Amino acid sequence: FAKGLICVYEAPDAPTWRALIGISEQTAREIREHLRASGWSRTILERPAPRRLAAQDTKDPVATRLFELLGSRSVVVAGIKPNTGPVGCLLLARAGVGAAGERGEEEFAAVLVTQLVIAIENSALYEELWRSSQQLERNVQQRTQELAEANAQLTRLNKAKSDFVSAVSHELRTPLS
Repeated sequence: FAKGLICVYEAPDAPTWRALIGISEQTAREIREHLRASGWSRTILERPAPRRLAAQDTKDPVATRLFELLGSRSVVVAGIKPNTGPVGCLLLARAGVGAAGERGEEEFAAVLVTQLVIAIENSALYEELWRSSQQLERNVQQRTQELAEANAQLTRLNKAKSDFVSAVSHELRTPLS
């Protein structure tokens, strides 16, 4: 594959490109708009299994425009749907139809998507762990502050008790002497 795009859907029908290989920013914007306008954004996510599109096998105008934008005759499209974290899609293109054929390209894309899903899920888990750690640290600091305030209050009460006992003791000893 000479070209590749990986996107994350921040909102439905709003892919944000995260990786562009062999594609200009302008072309990526045009592809994003084409996917959104044609409804393919939703289709890719509804049917995430990798599928190969070849120019000689299709007369679909949506696919034909995608071939034009990518300057390719063969495109593999796959959805990225992890259990946690954002969903996305993967587009891989080459100029000609290679010897690997449909099955090999789809299998390669499936392996790549699986690795991307694992990376996204690991990232989401790491982020959740980091947030939990930050919350725990804030809780510890808050409890430490509360304990420091309680300790200061107890110190004041202990001094007041000592002063009271000392005063009572003095008042009792004076008449006796």
